[in-house]
Amino acid sequence: MQNPERQSYFSTRQEIVAWVLFLFGFCGIPGGFGGAMAFPQLAKDSLGLECLWWEGLITGCVLGMMMGALLTFFMGKKKAPYARNHQEASSIKAPNLGNEKSIGDSIRLLLGSSYETWFDLSDHKQVKNSKVSLGELTITFNSYTQSSPNRRLREVTQTVMVFEDPDLNLPEFALQPNKKIPSFLANLFTGGGTSLEEFPEFSTHYHLVGLEARLKKLFTGDLVALLTRQPIWEIHASKTRMILFVPRKVYQGENRDRFSRRAMKLAQAFEQRCTALKQDYDFNQPVSREEIQTQVEKTEGLLGTLSQQAFRKTFISRDEVREFISQPRPRVIPKPLSHQTGPDLFLLLFGSIVAISGVFMVFVTSEVDPEDKLVMGMVAGGCFLAGGLLVFLATFFSWRKRAILRNGLATPGDVTKVESTGLINGDKRMYRCHVEFLHGGTKKAASCLIDQNQAKRARAAIDEQRPTMVLINPSNTKRCLLPELMAMA
Repeated sequence: MQNPERQSYFSTRQEIVAWVLFLFGFCGIPGGFGGAMAFPQLAKDSLGLECLWWEGLITGCVLGMMMGALLTFFMGKKKAPYARNHQEASSIKAPNLGNEKSIGDSIRLLLGSSYETWFDLSDHKQVKNSKVSLGELTITFNSYTQSSPNRRLREVTQTVMVFEDPDLNLPEFALQPNKKIPSFLANLFTGGGTSLEEFPEFSTHYHLVGLEARLKKLFTGDLVALLTRQPIWEIHASKTRMILFVPRKVYQGENRDRFSRRAMKLAQAFEQRCTALKQDYDFNQPVSREEIQTQVEKTEGLLGTLSQQAFRKTFISRDEVREFISQPRPRVIPKPLSHQTGPDLFLLLFGSIVAISGVFMVFVTSEVDPEDKLVMGMVAGGCFLAGGLLVFLATFFSWRKRAILRNGLATPGDVTKVESTGLINGDKRMYRCHVEFLHGGTKKAASCLIDQNQAKRARAAIDEQRPTMVLINPSNTKRCLLPELMAMA
């Protein structure tokens, strides 16, 4: 068995080496060329010193790496803090709820949040066909105060039950106790949740989010009455899994046993409702475009406007994706896929501003005093190189994805694993999806980065043992895309 501290050390050392090589390649080399050409003349004009080209090369390389390190530190992608040996680096190979790390990733996907989560398993048991796990879930929030503008970490811990049963057939939903917020403010920003007109008391106590048409079939009768009698539960569910907890409550001793019994009673009530519905309705049926469109159009407020715009830009069905894949190469990329694989607009805009600032400073340098020209020239060159690097990073990976969409070889494959990377891009947690496929008669393996919505679809593909089409780079089979994961229905 490996020593975890030693393993962590080697992993850290490899990261440092890779980071130094990255700075040297993208910042040091361009800075060195700039320094070799400009530094001798600047030193002579400004300081009256005779400098050789290789001295300018070394100076430019060092300054370029320093500027790259500073800019990447302040403006780079946000990386969530997590323990190296904690479940953040765990993987979802199969629905194995007896494994603490697997449960942690299952919870993270069900919550659908970019917040940090940790799960400590305390009990796991099999009840007939059901797998039941009990433990403490800790969620870390970033908070800001008026007295301190700096980010502070705030942790909230609660006892949770994770319930998995093959007889469950749940639509994806989130149920939370209603917060004391005036309804007009809630509707202004969030558009409100799913409204169950037949159960006004339930709608008063709970905020329900999901596809309204499906949830109205699920939440009826005894199930609603059971939840209304105890308006304290938070539940997140999808297909055969659900997590149940009372927010901010940690139970011990007899209270823990009481919590376990009540949570089990709720889970079994959902199971009974799903069993009764199977004869008339199957929630495993793919979500249709009409269902999503109806839901989006009902959403009001600021969130509703943004959701409708995003729906029009990004929606594409699985059938449309398969039709796109079947095109002869080079394919014509449909607008929704083009939008989903577009450049990072924030990084592109910021990099352009920094690069233009560097060009502007070149003109300013010609007007300053000779003794200040050297400093201004270095700052201008650093800004231009840093801005160019940001523009490159914002566009290169988008270009590479679109190149695979146009010219990638299509082959059927199987998703084998989905693992959390610990990276957060914007407000979405990023995952790495591993896939296996046949190429040239040989079994190959590859992986690609996906967001949390695509990770849920990849997880469903693992659970249902459903193959998916893979587009691979003909010249490098380790680079691939899974377009079917971009389909919303």
